[in-house]
Amino acid sequence: MFISSERWRLIVFSVLLVAATAAQCADPVTRRIIYFGATYGQYDFASKRGLDDRQFPGVSLGLQFTEQVSMALFYTRADVTANDGRPRYRLENYFLEGAWYFNIAERFRPYVVAGIGETQEAKGDISAATTVNGGAGIKWRFNQHWAAKLDGRALFSLDDDLTDKAIMTSIEYHFGRD
Repeated sequence: MFISSERWRLIVFSVLLVAATAAQCADPVTRRIIYFGATYGQYDFASKRGLDDRQFPGVSLGLQFTEQVSMALFYTRADVTANDGRPRYRLENYFLEGAWYFNIAERFRPYVVAGIGETQEAKGDISAATTVNGGAGIKWRFNQHWAAKLDGRALFSLDDDLTDKAIMTSIEYHFGRD
């Protein structure tokens, strides 16, 4: 992994801040608040990047504050190939994202998502760019513990002025008792 110690401190601080906020939340969501997600998706890279579009895996660890609001730490990784014959290298995304769910009384819940993080490219040396993302999707709650998600996102690199797109599918498990 390429996260610097300063970034780790920021991530840990953010998680602690989110956890403290959740503990003070007025909404009585006290069970199944922590969730883990496994993701698989497809990147549509900006043509300016010169990369072939690529599938990617990812993971997330989140907190469901209320039935309507969640926040998660998210990580994706893709081994990408340049479309001009340059050697293959690794592209990683780390971000903190928030989601707002609609239609919360139903099993199918549309949502919007937004986040901020970092995109790192490892091609000899490591380069990093601040990235913001936003999108929309649908969450299907199978039961109290399991859910599946499908969303589309735009990932905008503030440093490089590039916009990548991604379609992601996720399966989530919410820990806790009923």
